[in-house]
Amino acid sequence: MARVKDSYYFETFVECADYSLQAAKLLKEIMTDYDSTMIGENTKKIHFIEHQGDQVKHNLTKVLARAFITPFDREDIAELSQKIDTMTDSIESVGMRLYTNNIKKIRPDALPVISLLINAVEDVKTLLKEMPNFKRNTAFKDLIIRVNSVEEEADKLFIENMHRLSVEESDPMKVLMWRDIYNALERSVDACEYVADTVEMVVLKNS
Repeated sequence: MARVKDSYYFETFVECADYSLQAAKLLKEIMTDYDSTMIGENTKKIHFIEHQGDQVKHNLTKVLARAFITPFDREDIAELSQKIDTMTDSIESVGMRLYTNNIKKIRPDALPVISLLINAVEDVKTLLKEMPNFKRNTAFKDLIIRVNSVEEEADKLFIENMHRLSVEESDPMKVLMWRDIYNALERSVDACEYVADTVEMVVLKNS
């Protein structure tokens, strides 16, 4: 599937996923050692990472528009690059909600979700690294399954966290704000699964 001249696309996918991973790890640092007075500055740091990923994705789009031969369908390349970009955007949106909702203290049950998010992004990055060699990699399908499993685990935490929030929190505004954050976290993990599903679709079309 992959030839030398195709390496740009695969390397760019991995590079964009690495920005997602940087954003997820920074988000975990921010939420673990949370300082509400610094959240404005910290969200700018996440946005800077997201912007770098955007630039790489835009460059890929320009290359794709001029390319005569591509490793697989142009539409699939564009869709996969967009799904990876959405993964980073979704992570940034969690930080933005901490800022816009003026969160003063992090609920501890949010942190395990961040750890799952990092696991999912790491697996997606590994999956993209192995994409050119999927025919010779017996673990390729297992990586897709792992991402799906992490997403299922995050779903369970989401349900438990939403229930706990309704039971423990008496302030209606805090309930609304944290529902917003939990939903943003859920969408971030979902975005990882969407990338893995798109990779699987591309691989099946080119097998």
